[in-house]
Amino acid sequence: MSLPLVCLNGEFVPVSAARVPVTDRAFLYGDGLFETLRVYQGLPFLWPWHLERLRQGARVLGLPDPAGQPLLGWVEELLERNRLTEAVVRLQISRGSGPRGYSPVGAGPVLWLVTAQPVPALTPHPAPGITLRTSTWRLSADDRLAACKSGNRLIHVLATAEAHAAGADEALLFNHRNEVAEAASANFFWIAADAILTPPDGSGALLGVTRRLVLELAATLGIETRQQTLAARQLDHVTAAFLTSSVQEVRSVRQIDGRSLARHALVDGLHRAYRDRVETECRPRRRARRRRE
Repeated sequence: MSLPLVCLNGEFVPVSAARVPVTDRAFLYGDGLFETLRVYQGLPFLWPWHLERLRQGARVLGLPDPAGQPLLGWVEELLERNRLTEAVVRLQISRGSGPRGYSPVGAGPVLWLVTAQPVPALTPHPAPGITLRTSTWRLSADDRLAACKSGNRLIHVLATAEAHAAGADEALLFNHRNEVAEAASANFFWIAADAILTPPDGSGALLGVTRRLVLELAATLGIETRQQTLAARQLDHVTAAFLTSSVQEVRSVRQIDGRSLARHALVDGLHRAYRDRVETECRPRRRARRRRE
């Protein structure tokens, strides 16, 4: 069986043959960006929104505009070469190699990497609820880097390890003001009085693409949504919650620190609406039309 391919700087090579220099700044300092997106039936879901966030991050870090590269073409060709229709794609951008030290002066050229991993196709029912463990690690509120998926995710790595060591599926992170910010790999929502609430911009959370879609779907369904601060001491009053991400979609939380939460009908309704959007935008006939063009 042949090894899966990756796309490194526009070249398609087996994963075992892909090489990144030891002087690469993403490796040394986390000096780069990444983006993770879901592929359904061979089509990248919400591609324009993912590219928009990637471009925003590039502006923050002072990297070349990703729109100047044929990223979508690389993604589509990688999927075709690896014969993947249901997958998770990761785009990685590094400032490239440079002299020793933090200064980016003289670094380059930029390194572009695209990888794809197979995942199961859509299932007819939402996945079981997951368990959260509140983390001892803290994010910074009003952090400019929170607006982009930078290559430095060490707090999220350590929070996840802490949660797994405690037997939980995922970590829930607070900011330095002791307010709920996000899960380690997803955005956090809770339900109160049939309204959907989520931490506000500036909480220290990455504003996810799926979070954006869920807020849009809720408005379409006539569900009230609010961005609201949730202090750590108020978390015990939350009776229903869910997470959103490109990989997890819309997923109920069944426990926080061992305390059971109810499964709310609003979450299942949002998940159905999410899957309906997927089916609308990622139909096989659209893929066939794109190839003819």
